[in-house]
Formats: sequence, structure tokens, C-alpha cells
Amino acid sequence: LAMLLGAGLTLIRAIGLIEEDASSPRVRKLARQIRTEIAGGKSLAEAMEAQDRQFPPVFVSMVRAGEASGAL
Repeated sequence: LAMLLGAGLTLIRAIGLIEEDASSPRVRKLARQIRTEIAGGKSLAEAMEAQDRQFPPVFVSMVRAGEASGAL
């Protein structure tokens, strides 16, 4: 994700590419759900948090801090 964002892709497009390229149906579904949440107006941290404990709380908190500081 960091590499795609660093290349200038939007967050929604980067997650869409991850979804398309994922070999695991579980990862494809997770990426699709996150992309849908973001397209609906949620932040990445909010979208990750909504995925029923798929991401550790500390990771979600790190993403939230990155969003708040503008470093993400």
C-alpha cells in the first residue's frame, strides 16, 4: 500500500489494485470492504476498524495517528 501511495495513486485506487491482485479470496473481500467504506466517506482507520477485528487495535491506532499528523 505504501509503495502504491508513494507512486501517486489515490487511496481508493491503491486498495482497488490490492483487491484485484490478491490471490486470497479473504484478502480480496477485505480490500473490497475497506475500499467501499472509504468511498463512503470513512477514513482508512475507520474503515479498518469496521472490519470486525481483522486488524489489531494498535495498528488501527497507528494509522489514525498518521492520518491526524498528515504523515499518511
